[in-house]
Amino acid sequence: MEKINSFFLYYDNWLAHFSKTDQIIISSLLLLFVIWQIFLFFKSGKWIFLLIILVFLPSIWPFIKIAGRFIWTLMTFFITRIQSNI
Repeated sequence: MEKINSFFLYYDNWLAHFSKTDQIIISSLLLLFVIWQIFLFFKSGKWIFLLIILVFLPSIWPFIKIAGRFIWTLMTFFITRIQSNI
């Protein structure tokens, strides 16, 4: 969790050098990039392999939960940055 917080702190410090409009644009583009990558993952059919691995190796479930939580945290971080600058 400390690495995520340090990443968010670094991002905030880097973003502080830009105007509010640029901050909104940068955060929006990064949010759209993350959403687009999730869409491409599901569109490509690779999620089926993830599901098969999950069925045959149930011990991978904690990793999937952590990865999902990280993606969700990343998306909410970008959304809060967009909302705070509007």
